[in-house]
Amino acid sequence: MKQFIVLAAILPLLLAMLFQFMLNEVHQSQSIAATRMVHNATMKATLSGGLTYTEMMTMKYDLAHIFGVKEYDVILTTSRRTIPMETIFDPPAPPDLITTETGIDDANVILVEPPKMVTFAYTYHAEVPVSRIMAANLMMGVSDAKNRGKWSCDFEVVSYR
Repeated sequence: MKQFIVLAAILPLLLAMLFQFMLNEVHQSQSIAATRMVHNATMKATLSGGLTYTEMMTMKYDLAHIFGVKEYDVILTTSRRTIPMETIFDPPAPPDLITTETGIDDANVILVEPPKMVTFAYTYHAEVPVSRIMAANLMMGVSDAKNRGKWSCDFEVVSYR
């Protein structure tokens, strides 16, 4: 009888730890899938010059599908800023080829300055609410309202278009 009482007291705690491990695996797989999807969108945005409205709505739908939430719960924001090319790529000074030892005269050399290019940086922020962070939360004294979290991802795309 004593063993049955101990088993009845310990079994819910052991099951809660088992369920927590499984819930962590689910959240980890959701996070990996969402990160891969965001990375693919980032690569597409780099090549095409940013995400279009349709691509952003597709990304929003995919994030909602991955995490099992409504589409209006997913927050996706973007901003664009202009960066002068010199801040990204500052070419080194040309080597000193114009010397009297080489026999090249300064008057015959035309130095061409590289064109001033402007690039754009797009900053994207994705945020998805995640429910059921903790398995057996009521047994531990945590209400369903507090058993929530957010998955967020910030990424920046530099584009030349």
